[in-house]
Formats: sequence, structure tokens, C-alpha cells
Amino acid sequence: MIAVAGGKGGCGKTTTTLGLARTLPGTIRAVEGDWDMPNLHALAGIPRDPQHTPGETRRTPRESQPAPGEPSTRDATIGHRSDGTVRVIPPPIDLGDADVAYHLDRCRESSSESVVATLVDCPSGAGPDAAVPLSVADRTLLVTTLSPPALRDTAKTAAMARELDADPIGAVVMRAEAVPEDVSTFLSTPVLGAVPAVRPPVVSDARVRAAYREIADELRQSIGDDTSPRSIGNRSEDVVPPTERTPSTDPRDDRMTPGPRGDRAAPGPRDDRTTSGRRTTDVDPSNWAYPR
Repeated sequence: MIAVAGGKGGCGKTTTTLGLARTLPGTIRAVEGDWDMPNLHALAGIPRDPQHTPGETRRTPRESQPAPGEPSTRDATIGHRSDGTVRVIPPPIDLGDADVAYHLDRCRESSSESVVATLVDCPSGAGPDAAVPLSVADRTLLVTTLSPPALRDTAKTAAMARELDADPIGAVVMRAEAVPEDVSTFLSTPVLGAVPAVRPPVVSDARVRAAYREIADELRQSIGDDTSPRSIGNRSEDVVPPTERTPSTDPRDDRMTPGPRGDRAAPGPRDDRTTSGRRTTDVDPSNWAYPR
């Protein structure tokens, strides 16, 4: 499961989620992770009302057993809508107190068809709602523009992803024809490609489709090479976005290699810890080491 995340709203996360889902080979799940402002289904041109299938509604682990005849109020429903080979999964219509992490974790379950990968369109920002999808995902795909504020916020998202054990696998730069070489250094993750600025509908533009095909190839190669230990760059407070500074040829030697990742366990009953062992409600952005 790959979380498609970025610090700024409108930076292109939803476009990238759907663009890659339509480009990657095989059946891909595209899951809405932003329940406050869901728009993945709208971009895909499908209704939000989910198509229920037998066995697709169940209670979350946190729900106590209801009394006989009493309806459940914590149903977490996953409704699948087909968009070619893409399975778009909107959030439940009646959110109630449905659990987002449980909803996303259920997307790992096997279905009647073989699903190659799951992409989650994440909320913007650095709050607990943005941390939940990262706590469930295996890796994070960063999405940003080249504006200095967007790059700073994307660096914050990258720091949060690493803290929640969903290390960035790469970055996609939106509304750009070319990307400065030191953007990759600044984010400490490779830039997989750039998506040009075009008139809507963006995902239907031939140049955008071509860009996502190239990004999909780079993403598949990165996933294939992911058996080697990943390096995480240490950050200092005096680092500024590459669009605000003169590119340097000096290598960044302050790197550390994390230990092997352990198996993930789904959240247990009445436990608000993330799958990495951190509480999303306790995640404090002021503790992260990211460029300001």
C-alpha cells in the first residue's frame, strides 16, 4: 500500500493517485483517504455512493458487541466502483464514527480479483487526519510543486512519513517541465518525474498521461529495487528549498541507514496507536527535524 501524500492542498495528490492507478499494469485500488474533502470519485467520474457487495460491511474491531436486535453504528463500509482496471474506493456515505485506519487496513484484504497495488489519496497538512493513512501504508509517494512553501510542507510530510514507518519511495513534481537536481537532495528521496501544467481535464491530457507512464515505470523500478536498505538523510534547520538557494555540488554525507522494518500489526480494539507503534493523536510536528 502506497500513500500518495503532500503538505499542500491542491498540489496534485488526487490527480497523481488516479493518473498512476490508470497507468500501472493490472488491477489497482485507488482509495480515498481524505474523508473531510473527498474528491477522488469525482475526478474518476463515478458517484460516491458505493456499490455494496455481500460481506462488504462489518464492524470495526473497536466496536463492542451490540445487544440482540440493536443496529451497529460503527460499520466501516468499502464500496468498489470500477474505472477500467482501477477500483476506486470512496469513503462510506454515512461516516458516523467509522474508523479510517480500519477502513484503509481492510483494503489489504484479498478480493475476488487479483489487485496489484493499492494507492491511497491522503489528506493535506500535518495533523492526525493526515497521519492516519501514513500509519497504515507501507511506503509514501510525495507530491509537490516547485514553490518554496510547497517544498517545505512536503519535507514536513516526508518527516512524518518516516516517523510513521512509511518511508518515501519517491516524489512527483506537479506543474513543471523540468526539476532542479537538488530537489531530490532536499527531500532525501528520488524525483520520479514531473507532470506538466495543462488545462483541465488534466488526467485526460496526452502529455499528462505520458508523464504518468514514465513515473509509473520509475515507481515500479523503485519498488523492485526496494530490497536493499534505504538511506534517510539527516536534516538541519538551516536547509532551504532548492528554489531559494544556489545548487551545491557538495555531497551530503550525513546519512544513516535504518534497521530492518518489523511486521505490521493491525490496530487492536480500543487502541489508537498507529501500526508503527506511535499514537497519531500524539504526533507533534514541532518534534520533527525538517527544513524551515
